[in-house]
Amino acid sequence: MAMITRILARVRTGHPAFVLAVILMIHTVLNIDRSALSIIIEPIKRDYKATDTQLALLTFGFAMFFTIAGLPLGRWVDRGVRRDILAICTGFFSLMTAVAGLTTNFMQLLATRLLVGAGEAGGGPAMVSMISDIFPPQRRAFVISVYYLGVPIGFMGTFGVGGLLAGALGWRSVFLAAAIPGILLAGIAYLTLHEPKRGAAEQNIPRKKYSLSATLGFIVRQPALRHVLAGMIVISALSSTTMTWVVSFLIRSHHASLPEAGVFMTLGYGVATAFGTLLSGWCADNLTASDGRWRAWICGLGAIFACPALIGFLIAPTLIAAGLMLSLWSLSVSLIAGPVMAMIQSLTPPAMRGTSTAIFYMIASSLGALGPLIVGAISDFLHTSAGNSSLKYSLMAFSLLYILAALLFWLSGVTYRSDVTTADELAA
Repeated sequence: MAMITRILARVRTGHPAFVLAVILMIHTVLNIDRSALSIIIEPIKRDYKATDTQLALLTFGFAMFFTIAGLPLGRWVDRGVRRDILAICTGFFSLMTAVAGLTTNFMQLLATRLLVGAGEAGGGPAMVSMISDIFPPQRRAFVISVYYLGVPIGFMGTFGVGGLLAGALGWRSVFLAAAIPGILLAGIAYLTLHEPKRGAAEQNIPRKKYSLSATLGFIVRQPALRHVLAGMIVISALSSTTMTWVVSFLIRSHHASLPEAGVFMTLGYGVATAFGTLLSGWCADNLTASDGRWRAWICGLGAIFACPALIGFLIAPTLIAAGLMLSLWSLSVSLIAGPVMAMIQSLTPPAMRGTSTAIFYMIASSLGALGPLIVGAISDFLHTSAGNSSLKYSLMAFSLLYILAALLFWLSGVTYRSDVTTADELAA
């Protein structure tokens, strides 16, 4: 026991690479639990005789409870021990994912997705806040991009392994398998991570805590922060909508099986997203050395390219062509997340980062969840006249919102440099 204690004491020195590795694994598991529904939505539709609108409620309900829990958990992140918050939230949402595999009707499944959303709400703000206090601002976009590798890695695990599991053992096995690593990682985080000093990366240790109204007022007064938050909210709605319905689209329009759809998504989405995520962070940090506005411009370019790529995916005549266009869409969208979160952290004083990140996640999740619900409702409405193509037409119309996101990111770059100075002055 004494030897184990000494080993844990050495591990908990908080080496940045170790902390980042644990956070990456937790973020990966979070995205596995979040995306598990996507690969098994058609078997659930069949077993529970659900409509597309009802299926969209699973995503919408998740987002609503994510929103409700997000703000109080974000405030807790700014005031409490972030390691403990991260461990508690990870264990809870993983346990609720396991319970989802034991449900016997649609309402029980909906209840578990609500609780998974509530559990996940504290994970993102805690992890991003810790990263921002460990790594310096000039490396922040790349490090946060590494953190965001949890999205494609998680989705690859869901689509690759989940598709095979669902095909062989049924959809319930996907939920049960997704829960195990999260429960283990909750224990690892509590036993090995340490609590970094707030503001240490910028040598601006917070001397006061800010009220919610003060944080909201600061966000409202920062034009760059307002625009980048609005742009990412639009992107979140589009990404949530696409990832909710993409497997159903492949099954309905290209007659793919669940294992085939899983392999398709692993290669077409996962690999391209992982590459684009790292590329965007590296480019943003290196170009920022000459002009910080490059972070906003890279996001705008990603949004501009994503629009035709998604439309191309939806109208592709063959599965191979659809895979190529999906890869282009994935690459385009993956250019955005790392630079956006780096901008949010740089535009916010350290003592406000947990709350501001939670506000972002809260609004993005709540408004973003409307996308799958709207597309599902339109698909149901068009089904009488368009048949299985109703989902395709609904997604095509929604994809035009990428143009709005690109405009918002461009506007964020207009005042970015002066707004970063304002945040630094307040922190000092």
